[in-house]
Amino acid sequence: MKSELFKLVKSDFLKGLAMVVVVSILTVIYTALPKVGLAGIDWGMVLQTGLTAGIGYIIKQLGTDENDKLGGKI
Repeated sequence: MKSELFKLVKSDFLKGLAMVVVVSILTVIYTALPKVGLAGIDWGMVLQTGLTAGIGYIIKQLGTDENDKLGGKI
């Protein structure tokens, strides 16, 4: 089910949560590569990055209509 302009449906929140998880995992991988192990990871930054991505996705969904047009026009 697609959401209308300025409205959200349950799937929008689930997809936003998926974005939080995926981006957080990618952030852990990215920050762990140059270091040895997980001890050097800034978990606050990982959480902040994941939440920012999820909130950004929700805002994007809120501003698009059922045809994925931003503001209903573009």
